[in-house]
Amino acid sequence: MRIKNIFLVSLVCLFSFTVSPVLAEEKWLTLGDTLTLYFSELFPVVNQEANAVVVKYSGISSRYALRSALQRGIYYGMIPNTSTELDPDRPMTDRAFALLLKKHFGLEIHSDFSPLTLVDYQQFMASVRMSYSYQLIQELNKGVVKGVESDVKTQVVPENNHLSTADNYYVLDSVYSIIRDNYLKSQSINEKELIYGATEWLVNQLGDQYTKFFRPDASTDFQNSLDGTVVGIGVIIDVDAKWSLLITDVIDHSPAEKAGILPKDRIVGIDGIPVTTEDGIDDDILRLRGQEGTTVHVNILSGKTTRTVTILREKIQIKLVDTDELPNAFRIIYGEVGFGTDKLIKDALNKFLQTGKRRLILDLRNNPGGSMFETRNILNFFIQKWQPTMILRYPHVDTISYATENPIADWSKYEIVLLVNHDSASAAEVIASTIREYFPANSVIVGETSYGKWTVQELVSFDDNSLLKYTVAQWVTPKNEISINGVGIVPDKIVQFDIPTWKDKKIDTQVFAAERYVFDKKKSN
Repeated sequence: MRIKNIFLVSLVCLFSFTVSPVLAEEKWLTLGDTLTLYFSELFPVVNQEANAVVVKYSGISSRYALRSALQRGIYYGMIPNTSTELDPDRPMTDRAFALLLKKHFGLEIHSDFSPLTLVDYQQFMASVRMSYSYQLIQELNKGVVKGVESDVKTQVVPENNHLSTADNYYVLDSVYSIIRDNYLKSQSINEKELIYGATEWLVNQLGDQYTKFFRPDASTDFQNSLDGTVVGIGVIIDVDAKWSLLITDVIDHSPAEKAGILPKDRIVGIDGIPVTTEDGIDDDILRLRGQEGTTVHVNILSGKTTRTVTILREKIQIKLVDTDELPNAFRIIYGEVGFGTDKLIKDALNKFLQTGKRRLILDLRNNPGGSMFETRNILNFFIQKWQPTMILRYPHVDTISYATENPIADWSKYEIVLLVNHDSASAAEVIASTIREYFPANSVIVGETSYGKWTVQELVSFDDNSLLKYTVAQWVTPKNEISINGVGIVPDKIVQFDIPTWKDKKIDTQVFAAERYVFDKKKSN
């Protein structure tokens, strides 16, 4: 259960706090030291959902303890998650720490601008530890508050289940050492490439298309895409055949549009490399992307005709949230559940409420999903406080997320149409299925059967900016515990997107149907 913004002004148990011996009592604490001590003390129990938070602050790549502490602080709503330079080595002052405690606990603590030491930290925290708020937040973190069921649970990992305990693990380590030290051409070996190649092979052996290791350049590109910024050609792609990528949409004014590429065209080769899709499409996507101003040669299959087009890559800012006021409805177009889009969705929902219209169309077509953190926040806008919004099933424990705020409107008084297609996946499917479960009488899903992705991935960034994206859990719907794995969400009303109608009349047949859908007035909750 996330407790974002519930007890920020008055919120952690008297317990034996052990300080690292590295920190001498009179040592001046840095910003990184202080935040690591502070959030580790406030939230001693680490849960899987906190571990899944992708910390956006830069400058902390080698600070694993700090990153873990920040994940907890962000997860519990104590600090924002922003793409800024943190500068963890900056000296911390008494005054800065006192202001942080005032913001979180409402305590006025006398302070000056002298450097913060460990003695100062303990003195400041002594007042905090006596407060009811401190005890309450620790009890919530441990999941023992009476009357409030918490989903914060620690993952129990069976003993002797690590790679390092495998009988043949020594083979991998020994082979690497032998090649590095005794191979005839060892002087010409690029050790970094050797390690990256071995890591990629290790990950690929899992046979999970959603588990992927990204080298530093690819990692940067992938993480930028989560904010809606990519360098590429500007197409939305899907996989419906073994040897090609189906283009489902072309971004307006993009290089692909300028090159005459159209929806339903297929990409069969990139820079002379045939598309196979056997191991997923991540490698194909990375080939389409690259540095701004460089070119990529793309083999396009249109009907039965194949042609090669040379396209100049450009930086493309994808508008992740947009709105469209229709005669009989208000449409929110949600392109991807990227970082910070929960706030954009809230703004769009408030804009809808101000129009006085009764029908909301939440357009989730071509939305590949994204951050579960933002997904939970968005469901907060719809679901009654303390009701379950998501169930994640880890190997050894289930976690349940609950709505932590009251919804921004009484949605039972509105008509909600959820638009999906085959490229609506993961987090987008969570949003659509959860809203549909909670509002069976006044919500409907229109369009095409969705993708059917029920797995959840976690991101782990390394010192060199390489990244591991790996599957950690599966999700099911919060009320009926339904899995859509491999089958997707079947719409209540199936409507195909008709390309000729769009080309000739600029009419989106699915939006047209969503605006005119007739709800059964006899239905009841």
